[in-house]
Formats: sequence, structure tokens, C-alpha cells
Amino acid sequence: MVFRLFTKEEIEEIRNIKLWDIIVNSTDIKPDDVQRNLFYWEDGDPCPQPGQLTAAMLEPCDYLKGYDYFEGSELAYIYVCIFLGFVPLVCAGAGYGVVKLQNKRRRQLKIR
Repeated sequence: MVFRLFTKEEIEEIRNIKLWDIIVNSTDIKPDDVQRNLFYWEDGDPCPQPGQLTAAMLEPCDYLKGYDYFEGSELAYIYVCIFLGFVPLVCAGAGYGVVKLQNKRRRQLKIR
């Protein structure tokens, strides 16, 4: 069983709503203050334009690129990676040295 929220007449009425209707009904703009076709200017419309806006009239845009978090700090990043790579090796070496030292002391105590 399919429930319809709108009737066919209501759907057709919704499809006939234009941007002009929304602007006029939701703002204080009077119907004669804005042109019916908001995207193109035609003779007789309010607010005459010198011409349709084209891409050639716009200022050139800079190339949009992503933000590089490491820009300017590449060397510090490399040093941190190297340091973090050596920390486990240093800890393992220190642990190995402690074990060897304890074994040496234990052997000396057994000899005594």
C-alpha cells in the first residue's frame, strides 16, 4: 500500500513554483521590483543591465591548491621521524645493557 503525501494537482502546482515566486513571497520585495526570469535580463525588466555576465568579464582566479601542513618544516619533520625511529632502538639497547649488567653482577655474587 503506497501513501501519497501530495495529490497530482498539488505536485503540478509545486513544479510550477519559480524562484521569483519564492523571493517575492518570502521577502519584502515587491513583485514589480524584480524581473520574472531572474537568470536572464530581457527588455522591459527592472534594473537594466549593460549585458549578460560572461566568464571573460570576471577576474582571473588563482589556482586552488590544497593546504600543505608540512610546507616550510620538511627538515624538522624528517628529524622527528628519524628520532622516533631511534627511540625504540635506544630503549632496546638500554634494556639489553641492563640485563647484561644484572647477569654480570649475579655471576660475581655466585662466585663469592
